[in-house]
Amino acid sequence: MKGAAAVLGVLTAATGCRPTSSDHLYQGQVERFATAAAAQDSSALRRLAESDEVARWALEAARLRPAIFTGLRGAVHVKRARVAADTVVMVYHTLGACADRPIVVTFVGPASTSRVSRIETDCQSQGIAR
Repeated sequence: MKGAAAVLGVLTAATGCRPTSSDHLYQGQVERFATAAAAQDSSALRRLAESDEVARWALEAARLRPAIFTGLRGAVHVKRARVAADTVVMVYHTLGACADRPIVVTFVGPASTSRVSRIETDCQSQGIAR
């Protein structure tokens, strides 16, 4: 995760990242994803994730480290960086167990129909990333 934060810092500086009017759409997607993971709702995760691999990872991660997904519901988005035309990286800060660790979420596709392709954090010491 420390490496991801460094990469994101470079991307943010290089792209001049600023909040946009579509950021609330990503917030909704990440909250739906986190809620589905916490509820162990595999069919909802398959709709919200880029791949079955990401959905399976989320089910396992929510079981092993529920604070990641609890924190993402109602998280405060702080930074955004466009990596490619259809890929957006968002950084969230949360309350609770992960308050001192940012959670980096990568989305693919247009904002209104984006899917989660990666979540990175070092929350709960050992971290978990897909």
